[in-house]
Amino acid sequence: MSRKEQFNLKNEKISELKKLSDIRTEKAYSILKNGKPEIINEQEFLVPASNSNYKFKVTHRDAWTCECLDFQKTCKDKGLYCKHIKAIQFFLKLRNKTEIDNILDENPEKECIYCKSKNIIKRGIRKSKKGDLQRYYCKDCKKRFILNPIKYIKIDAQNICLELWIYISKGYH
Repeated sequence: MSRKEQFNLKNEKISELKKLSDIRTEKAYSILKNGKPEIINEQEFLVPASNSNYKFKVTHRDAWTCECLDFQKTCKDKGLYCKHIKAIQFFLKLRNKTEIDNILDENPEKECIYCKSKNIIKRGIRKSKKGDLQRYYCKDCKKRFILNPIKYIKIDAQNICLELWIYISKGYH
């Protein structure tokens, strides 16, 4: 086999691995859109499967490992990451960004969106297409509001941040 044929064969293998990696990246994005991974500790995570209620354990000590069959049979030998490992890597990147972390936080420190006072109380529930939303009342400025990180947007803030991050990370801007 000539050097040119070896070079072409090597390039074909590289492009095939890149396609496999890109497919897993897209699946990792969809996993994050559908659910938030659970953090067991700093090195272990539970990632929801894309089509069932099962969760796969992803571990990062010296290297990334996952208990899914895709990683065990395909990715481990080829030096690739499965969709669950990629989902955790993206999740950790998102979690480290303070602005996004505050939006994704389930229990943010509650304060009035108008006067930033912490003197607020719960006052009823508002029904919307997204579901029931807790309504709050500020005792200082006497205004009612809903704690929504992005005003006038009807879809989930977590999905908006994830989609913006994907858009920016792929270099579409």
